[in-house]
Amino acid sequence: MKVSLLVAMSADGRIGADKNHLATAWTTHADKVFFTKKTKEIGTLVMGLNTFKTFGVGLKGRRLIVLSDEAHEPVDGVEFVNSGFEDLVERLKNEGVQSLAICGGSYVYSKFIELNLVDEIFINVMPTFLGDGIPFIKMADIKKLRLVQATTLKDDTVQLHYLVEA
Repeated sequence: MKVSLLVAMSADGRIGADKNHLATAWTTHADKVFFTKKTKEIGTLVMGLNTFKTFGVGLKGRRLIVLSDEAHEPVDGVEFVNSGFEDLVERLKNEGVQSLAICGGSYVYSKFIELNLVDEIFINVMPTFLGDGIPFIKMADIKKLRLVQATTLKDDTVQLHYLVEA
């Protein structure tokens, strides 16, 4: 199974001003177009509860899995799971999932990278600063990345595509 991290990040490395900051409020149209196209292509998405709460609905044409240890009211098109990251990846492999998109937040990104579960990273850098916001990742281990492509999207958005090397 191929695991891809999809990140919308400010020019100063933040993924939000705080845990309630809506990505749709500060990301560019080009980022939204990329996110929709790429997640529909991949098909299965995983994100943390705080990221999910910023929009709170299922995503048409995609399987959405939300990691949470809290009880939730059912939401159409959303699976809430309380399992370890490695257990979830193994379960999805056993179900025949070929591709998986990791869509936030900082803790989820950090754990997937720390556990060596990521194959590639797409970082869309927004033309803005968020200051003391939430960092993309919080980790001490250095991972080796290989730049595959740097592309300028519309709306002054830069996309960096990396492969994660072992």
